[in-house]
Formats: sequence, C-alpha cells, structure tokens
Amino acid sequence: MDGDGLPTEPSGWDKYDDWALGNDDEDKDYLFELFSNAADRETFLERAWGCLMMQGFVFSASKAQQSVTGVMLTEDEVKMIANQEYVDWETFHTEIIVKIFENRGTNKHNTAKRIVSYDDWKFEYIEMMSREYPDQIRDADVAKKMKWSAIVYSFGIEFAKILEGTIATGGTDLWSDIEQVLDMHSEWMPADENSQRKIYYIAGFLINAVKKNAKRNISSGAIKLFLTGASLERDDAVDAELPIEDVVDREVDQLQFASREFYNVAIKLECVFYHILGEKSIEIFGPQIIADMEACLNRVDIGIASLLTGWEDNDDVNNLRERE
Repeated sequence: MDGDGLPTEPSGWDKYDDWALGNDDEDKDYLFELFSNAADRETFLERAWGCLMMQGFVFSASKAQQSVTGVMLTEDEVKMIANQEYVDWETFHTEIIVKIFENRGTNKHNTAKRIVSYDDWKFEYIEMMSREYPDQIRDADVAKKMKWSAIVYSFGIEFAKILEGTIATGGTDLWSDIEQVLDMHSEWMPADENSQRKIYYIAGFLINAVKKNAKRNISSGAIKLFLTGASLERDDAVDAELPIEDVVDREVDQLQFASREFYNVAIKLECVFYHILGEKSIEIFGPQIIADMEACLNRVDIGIASLLTGWEDNDDVNNLRERE
C-alpha cells in the first residue's frame, strides 16, 4: 500500500502495464496478481543460492578442494553466477511471470499443451543464459566455460522452481513456514519412545543409502567427512544413549548407527513434516507439497553443514598440499 492506502505496483509491472491494456480487465487483473505474488529478484537469488547444490559447487571450487574435484572455476567465479552484474536474472524473473500468463490454460483441451510450451521456453531460455559469458569467462578455455554453463543452468532451474512455487501458492512462502517451524520448535522431540526409535532407524537407513550410492566417490573429502560425522560404532551409540533398538534388530542388513548430530537432523526433518503436512497445507500448496518441502529443506540449515566442519583439515586435502 502507498501513503494513500492504494495498492502499489509490484516490481516489473511497469514494463507490462501498457501491454496488458490490450487484454480484457480480467486478464489484466490476473497478470497483476502474478506480479504481486512474486517476490523481487534478489529474494529468489538468495533462496536459490542457499540450496545444497549451489553450496556444493562453492565447496568444490574452494582452493583446497579444486585439486580433488577438478572444478575449473574459482570460488569467486562461482559466486558471480548469482550476481545480477554477470547474469541477467532480473529479465528472467520478469519473463517467467509473463510466460506463465501467456501460456495459461483456458480450457481442458489446451492446458497440457501450454504447460509443455512454457517448459520448452523456460529450458531454452536458461540454456541461452548459460552460454552468455561475462568478460571474466569469455576468453577461458572450453572446459571452464562448460563448467560455468552447467552451474548457471542448474542455478536457473532452481531459481525458476522457487519463483513458480511462490506464484502457484498465491505468494504464500513454504520456505518461510519451514523456517518458522524450525525456529519455534527447536527443542521438539517425538513424545513416545517408539517414534524416537523409528526416526533413529531412518537416520541409519539414510546414512547407509549415502554410503552405497557414493561408492565410486567415497574418497571425496566431503562424503568422507559426512559419513564420519553422521555415523558411530555400535558401542559408541550405546554409550551416547541413542535409541538404537530398531537398528540392532536389523543390523544384519548393515544399517548404520547414526551419531547424535545426524539423529538431530532426522528429528528436525520429522518436526517439519509433523507440523506442516496436513489438509490445510495441501489445499494451499497442492499435491506436490512433499516435493516442494524437500526442495525447501535443501535450502534451510538443518544441521548438515555442521557435519562437514573441519574439511580444511581433511587428510586428502593435506596430502594434496604436501604433494604440491
């Protein structure tokens, strides 16, 4: 609202106000609503940057890890990707809103076709952005430019997904809801011991899944640190008084004993689903709410990063330094 109590124009609307006059009032109101439900570009850049995928790129590009991961970009160059000065996210932000408007379904016959049309445009646009290199990258070798394009493309997909989700939910912010739950229920714990044992069992299952899926990259500093910080030997888990009973029953399946830190991560995940997932939330966010919650949790600090602290002292990195 402005000083006179009138609704203010949302960011980006001024470029399409006159264009929208060619449509009927209902269409113009709908386009205005889309702009109103979308936060500003900087908000989405911040949210997309916070996802684990992007933080993984930054980690891999750090000076200590480059020799291990083979990443050709420096940490500063990776950070350039989320900077409007080097990639035009403002135009992409506005174009997404307009293309959603242009490709809206008007009947049961054209809805699916227009959804495909919008997705085709989106992926082509992100591809185009990924190949527009800033001065710092333009004269780099092919391998480095390919790495830049790959990260820009991945970041663009994440940026679009967050923006689309915000528009689809009428501006309601699932990410903020999750952060509020984690803040208000920071000491939450399932009331009954059976639930605690089940959560601990799931934590062990997740660790085992990471271990199995990462066999080829088990020498990676980040993966080794995660597995070291997330798991314990059985005797240590007993000493820590963790609820290991269900894991012991299935130890033949090589389930892992989770550390206290990773057990707390699993509790936070359960806390979020316990407090948010319900009939009202499904009405607001739709049937894709679980996938959307998973995406949001990738951008919220639930304790995973603490399991990777001390990577600079990792033996693999130190060995590389000695060889250098």
